Amino acid sequence: DTAIITCPKLGPLLRPIAELFGFFLELQNKTGDDDLRIWLRAAISHGSVLEVAHLQQSERVRTIPLLDTSLPVAYHLESVRKGSRVFVDPKMKDTAFSGYEKYFFKWKQITGLGHPVAGVREFLWPAMRYGSENLAKKTLEFHGGWSRELRRRRPWAKDDYNYGGMLHFDETLKLFIRTCALFCSDSQNRRVMLSILPKSRQEHHANIEY
Repeated sequence: DTAIITCPKLGPLLRPIAELFGFFLELQNKTGDDDLRIWLRAAISHGSVLEVAHLQQSERVRTIPLLDTSLPVAYHLESVRKGSRVFVDPKMKDTAFSGYEKYFFKWKQITGLGHPVAGVREFLWPAMRYGSENLAKKTLEFHGGWSRELRRRRPWAKDDYNYGGMLHFDETLKLFIRTCALFCSDSQNRRVMLSILPKSRQEHHANIEY
């Protein structure tokens, strides 16, 4: 369930990550199978390669002859929040993001259910995947999927919502909304933001928890 990709620069990683995340998110709609949901999560870090000569292959053990000091950091960062999100090691220098600054949101203190992490950047991959023209449409489509899931149970127990698949839906939707707010035009943003507000008190997600 894990893929490790190495690259000496940040830039070449970004488009493939955005395409991969978008592919699996869209796969949920194409299959029609509500149980088939693959939520990709990722982290980007930077470290030094450490050659390891004493690890040997055997019939029962498969190894790779290298380690990297960034692996523990990446493992921690990819698990700090739910949803299809990508977090970047705060220790990476600003120069690493040259030319791609607009695709990264720098949190003073990341919100949501999880461990506190200060100064972490988040890759706004929906902007790179869909561009400003399709981003508003995709945000509304994803909000529609979240709303349908929300209506399946009335009410949601907090633990069921926070520790099941719904929180992945919830956190990914928030990512789309934040990205849309930054990359879509004013008219697109007005249409998206106003349309996702509850229309009445009877709507299930009029509850502030949602």
